[in-house]
Order: sequence, then structure tokens, then C-alpha cells
Amino acid sequence: MLSFKSCVLAGTLFVLSACGFTPLYSQTKTINILADFQRIEIQQISNKIGLDLRNKLIEILQPQGKKFPLSHRLNVTLTEEKSSLAVKKSAFATRANLTIRANYQLYNIDGIKTVFSAKSRSSVSYDLLTDQYATLAAEKNARTRAVGELAEKLKIQLGAYYRRVNQ
Repeated sequence: MLSFKSCVLAGTLFVLSACGFTPLYSQTKTINILADFQRIEIQQISNKIGLDLRNKLIEILQPQGKKFPLSHRLNVTLTEEKSSLAVKKSAFATRANLTIRANYQLYNIDGIKTVFSAKSRSSVSYDLLTDQYATLAAEKNARTRAVGELAEKLKIQLGAYYRRVNQ
């Protein structure tokens, strides 16, 4: 019985090793996506949400700063939308959705040629409470969560772009 389980385990490992999966951020002699991230100049993004997103992108894309010469510029535009979801019998909303959409373009450093562009969005929910301060705090927290989620999505999409280009 033990040898059968060992054979199944070994067979499974053999099949999975042949599937071609490689981690997105793995480094090879020719591919270093984390170094590519450090070559991006993240442009200013308008309004407070834009500032938060830019800071989050710098934090996750360039945690050690820019160590390499710049090769690309990242331009991001944001839109925010709020909508009420749950409604009580008294016609008061009790839940809201916050959706932030990002359109972004990656340009060569000279800013002339767009090498990659994409769209992403993040939707989060929060409670609408009778206390106005509590509602504002919940909305601020939802905005922070949405910005963090957007930044992670941008990182994944940029990583996939650099992986595809560098192969």
C-alpha cells in the first residue's frame, strides 16, 4: 500500500514538472522582472486616490528604490464611482459599492511610443451607518482596500508584460 501511494505521488510530481509552469517573478540569466519594475518612472496621478495609488505602486514595484536607469514611464488615469446596494424598507441605503477604474499606459522613456496599455478595476463594499463619521471611516477604509487591490493587479499585469517581452 505504501509503495502504491509513493508511485502515485511520484507520478503526480513528474506530470506537474512537465507542465511548463514558471513563477511570474522568477529570475533567470535573461529575465529579471523585479529589476524591470525598478526601471519604471511612475508619473503623478491626479487627486488623493491617485496619490495613494502612486505611493502604493512605488511601495510594491520599487521597495528598494530605483537602482537602474529608467526605461519606461507609467501613466495612470483613475475614475471613482459609488453606488448604493442594500436598501431598507424605509428607503435608506445600508450598503454601498465603491468602484475604482484605472486606465494605464506604459511608454518608452522618451514618452513617444506606448508599449503596453490596459484597464483594471476594483470594487469594494462598505456599510452605510447612521453615524456620519463611521460611514466616512468605512468609506476611507474601502478606498484604501480598492487602491491596494488595484496596485496588485497593475503589478501582475506589468509583470506578465515584462515576462512576455523578455522571453
